[in-house]
Amino acid sequence: VVQSLHMTEMVLERIAEKYAQRGISRSPFDLRSTNFYVGRAQYTPFGQLLVNPNIDAIWRDIDAMLRGVSQNPIFDQVWHDIDAAALPDPSSPGYDTLTRSIAAYNRAHTFQKLGHSVLPLKYGIAFTSPGSNMGQCVIQIDTEGNVIVQCPGVEMGQGLDTKMKQIASLKLGIFSDRIRYNPDGVQLKYFEERININEGNTDPTKSEVYDLPATGASTGSDLNGGAIARACDALKTWLQETLNLTSEGRAVWAFYLGQRRRWYTPPTKLEPAQDLWPKAVEALRKTPKDDKFVLPYQSELSVYISPGLKVVNTKPNEAHVGNPFYYFNYAAASVLALVDCLTGEEMIVSADIIYDAGISLNPAIDIGQVEGGFVQGLGYNTCEEVTHNDKGELTSLNTWKYKPPSTLEIPLQFNVQLYP
Repeated sequence: VVQSLHMTEMVLERIAEKYAQRGISRSPFDLRSTNFYVGRAQYTPFGQLLVNPNIDAIWRDIDAMLRGVSQNPIFDQVWHDIDAAALPDPSSPGYDTLTRSIAAYNRAHTFQKLGHSVLPLKYGIAFTSPGSNMGQCVIQIDTEGNVIVQCPGVEMGQGLDTKMKQIASLKLGIFSDRIRYNPDGVQLKYFEERININEGNTDPTKSEVYDLPATGASTGSDLNGGAIARACDALKTWLQETLNLTSEGRAVWAFYLGQRRRWYTPPTKLEPAQDLWPKAVEALRKTPKDDKFVLPYQSELSVYISPGLKVVNTKPNEAHVGNPFYYFNYAAASVLALVDCLTGEEMIVSADIIYDAGISLNPAIDIGQVEGGFVQGLGYNTCEEVTHNDKGELTSLNTWKYKPPSTLEIPLQFNVQLYP
């Protein structure tokens, strides 16, 4: 993916250079915006309708951020040494202002040069195999009232467990400290058995269930969160039916409905927050059903599948159309780099990113993910290299020969903004 994007962006850079050689004023910034999807009824080359493409708005916002980059202290001495009349107009577009600032800096410095690039991104969210876009969830309530959420989504530092607990907490109306996210408890065999039973299929060799999806392709929150939301809805139905079996349970359920489907009272200026979930758990403990007590309880399997996906048709002599992605998100990134022409040493002076996160489940986590993804890409493109000898043996065995990015590579000025 990275290499193909590089190729596309280099083509646009060369086109802008050709325009300049012919005396046509067309910056790479403007050239890229000319090729954006703008407005409604926009379709991809494979025929998928784009819903609310907002790259044009993000591009305008990144241009405003570039105006701030031109105020970076690295330019102070440059503009101090020239006539005030030559200063960039503060009201001019950010890209134009920054371009003039960089040109002035490079004229004033022989061995240190600034370079700048700003790129857009459109990224389709889904596994390209529709069967992989399926999330699954089982929810348990133990005798202590802890809600254990089991999903195949793997927490690997990206904050998935926090987001999944947030979704379960919001849907059930209980405090998040009552939620336990447990991906380790999910087994494919369990899911296959449940789906086979639900479909009336008792022969596991004829199961049509897909393998558990990988955690990646920016689908972790969508697929697992969708399954959790469905499981929580089913759990609330069970709670209503079970609690209404006793008078105490009916009173507890009535309180839940009166609190806008929450098991707690929010804090006020006079009263602290109160957790009423333990009362519901106590009522459940006292509720016998089919000669058994209802706790611990385990829900049925809930499955969420991204809707409307269709593989792009690749048959010859037929239209190559389809809907391989659930939706697209958009982003723009700007990098200002300083290079020492004598030593080859480089430094990222400034990085500015706008990322379309929709309605972010957790802005703090998402901003951290954008920052981490940028630094990962920075290492991939500048200092990290996997090397092998003639025998195919790995030679970049340690940090002496393999250089992951460190604090010295992080941009001096780093701005991340979530859109909208």
